[in-house]
Amino acid sequence: MLDTKIIHKYKIAENNNNTYLLFILNKADLDINFLNKVDWNWLENKYPEVYNFLYKNKEKRNSKIISLAKDFFTPIYNKYSFLFISTPSDILGYKHNFSTEYCIKIFQQSISSILIKLDSGNLLSYDEINYLKANRLDEVKFNKVLDFLNLKKKYNAIEYSNISPDDRLYTILKKLENQIQLTDKDLRFIQKNHLTFILKEYELQEKKREKHFLELKQKYHAVSCVETSPNSILYQILKNIEGCQFLKTHEINWLTSNNLNDTLNIANFIALKSKYEATENQDLSLTSHLYKVLQKINSDTPLPETDINFLNKRKLTKTINIAVEKYASFLVNKISLGEELNKQELDWIEKNKKKDVIKLGKTKHFNQLKEKYEVEAFSDDFPESKLYLILQKLDNNKRLDTTEIVYLQENKLPTNQRLYNFEYKEKTLFSGKIYICYHTIEAQFYEDDYKKTGNRWNLPNISSHWRKAQQPKKALQSTENINFDQLKEDKLKSAILTTRGGSFRDIDNLNEAEKCARQAIKFQPSSHHPYTLMGAICFDRYQYNEGEKWFAEAIKRGASPNSIDSEIKKSIERMKDKQKRDKIIKDLLKKDPQRYNWARKYLNKKSNLK
Repeated sequence: MLDTKIIHKYKIAENNNNTYLLFILNKADLDINFLNKVDWNWLENKYPEVYNFLYKNKEKRNSKIISLAKDFFTPIYNKYSFLFISTPSDILGYKHNFSTEYCIKIFQQSISSILIKLDSGNLLSYDEINYLKANRLDEVKFNKVLDFLNLKKKYNAIEYSNISPDDRLYTILKKLENQIQLTDKDLRFIQKNHLTFILKEYELQEKKREKHFLELKQKYHAVSCVETSPNSILYQILKNIEGCQFLKTHEINWLTSNNLNDTLNIANFIALKSKYEATENQDLSLTSHLYKVLQKINSDTPLPETDINFLNKRKLTKTINIAVEKYASFLVNKISLGEELNKQELDWIEKNKKKDVIKLGKTKHFNQLKEKYEVEAFSDDFPESKLYLILQKLDNNKRLDTTEIVYLQENKLPTNQRLYNFEYKEKTLFSGKIYICYHTIEAQFYEDDYKKTGNRWNLPNISSHWRKAQQPKKALQSTENINFDQLKEDKLKSAILTTRGGSFRDIDNLNEAEKCARQAIKFQPSSHHPYTLMGAICFDRYQYNEGEKWFAEAIKRGASPNSIDSEIKKSIERMKDKQKRDKIIKDLLKKDPQRYNWARKYLNKKSNLK
C-alpha cells in the first residue's frame, strides 16, 4: 500500500491522486537511490519543484556517504592494506572507481566493519578472521599485527598510530614483554614519541633487574665484583648459571680474568647437576662430595661402590642410571676406535651386566672399517666375521696370511659396488682399497726386510707391490741407483729391470719402459715377463701387430693367456685415441670373439662392427 500522507511532506496538493507520483515519493522516502532515470525525467517535467527538492537531498546524502568513505574508511584501509597479499576482491571496485555506488557497496561489505573494528582495539571473531583470509590476508603479518595491537593496549600506547610489525615500537614492546634490556636508541625513541607509560614500565623492570643482579651475585659468590649495572656481562653470566647452562669460552675467560673462580666452579657444579639430573639436591658447596661424583661421571670415570651408595642414599637413581649408560657409551666408542679394553673395564662390564657393550663397539668399529675400505655393501656385519679380523689387521698395518687372502679372493661384492673411484662388476673383496692397502703393507714389509738383511731379491718384490698399490713413483725409487755390475744373478737383474720397466709404463714413459724391457730380455731371454712387458708397450703405442708378436713370444716362454689379456685390458682402458682403440678392439674380436668379448664395452658407441 502506498502512503498517501507522504504528499504533505513534499507539499503536494491533497487532491493529487497520481499513483505514479505517490510511488516515486514513497521510494524516495525509503531511499533516494531507489529512483531511476525514468523517475527523475518524469519529475523534472511534471513536478520541477519536487525534482529540485529531491535532487538536493540526494546530493547531500551522497556527499555524506563519500565523506564517510574518504575521511573515515579510506585511511583505515590504507593503514591495514599491507596485511593483504593483493587488493581484496571486495574492495577492488571501491579502490578503482570512487563513486557513491561503490562507497555504498563497500559499507555493505563486511571488510569495512572488520578493519574498523580491528583498529578500535576490539577482538575479531573466528568467522571475521576467516573472512579476511578469504580476501587474500597475509596470515604471518596479521598475527604480528594482532600481537602488536595487544602489546600497545597492554602498555597504554594505543594512540601511537603505526601498526606495522616492522616499526621500532613493536621491537621495544617485545623486549619489555620478555624482560630484555632496551638500548639507548630504544630509550631515545620512547622519549621522542612521549610514550611515558612505557618508560615508567621499563624503569620498574630495571630496578627489578638490579635487585635480581645483587641476589645472584650473593648466591654465586660474585660480590667481590664491583659491577652493579644489569648491562654488565656478569649479570648475563649469572643468569646463565641460574638457568643451569654450561658457560661459553668467553664467559669462562671473563670470570677467570676477574678472579671469580668460585663462581666458575659453582657454575660448573650447577650445570653438571642439571646434566645428570641431580637438581633436587640444593647443595652448592664446592666441597660437596656430590660435586666430585658428578665430575667423575663427566670425565667417563666408572663410579666405585661408595659413590653409588652415596647417590642411592640421596635417591639420585636417575643419576646412577645416566652414569652407567654414559660409561657404557664411552666403552662402546673406545672399542669402535679399535682400542682394547683393560681388565678394569672388562670387570665393569661383567659387574654391570653390559656384555652387549663389546658387541656394539665391535659392530660399530666393523661398520666404520667397511666404510673406510669401501666394502660397506658387503652384507656381513657381525663382529665374528673373518672380514672384520682382516680389516683390523690392515688398519693396524699388519700383513695378511694366505688363508685371509684366499677369503678375500673368494668373497664377492654386490654388482656395481664402487671401489676406489672405479666401478666393478662381480668384484671380489680383494680389490679397491683393500687391495691397495694389502700391497702397501707388503711393499713396506719388504723394504724393512731389505734394510735389515740386504737381500736384493726384495727389490723386485718392493717394486711390484708399490706398483699394485698404485704408487709407480715409489716403485721406481726402490730400483734406482742399482749397480748391476755388483749383481751376480742375471735372473735378478732381469726381474728388477722388468718391474722397473713396468713402473715407467705406469707413468706413460714408454721409451724408458722399452729400454728396461730389452735389457731384461738380454739378461734372461727365457723369461716370459719382459716379453709380456714389450707386448704391452706396443699396445700402449697402438702397435697391435707388433704387440701380438711379443705376446706370442711370451706365451712360448710360459705366459698364460689370462696374464696377456690382463695387460691388453690395461692398455685399452687408458687409450685416448678412440679411433685407434676401436680398430684394435675390432681386430681382437675378429681374432677370437669369445676370448675378447670383454673388449666390446670399450668400443665407441658410434663405432659399428663389421
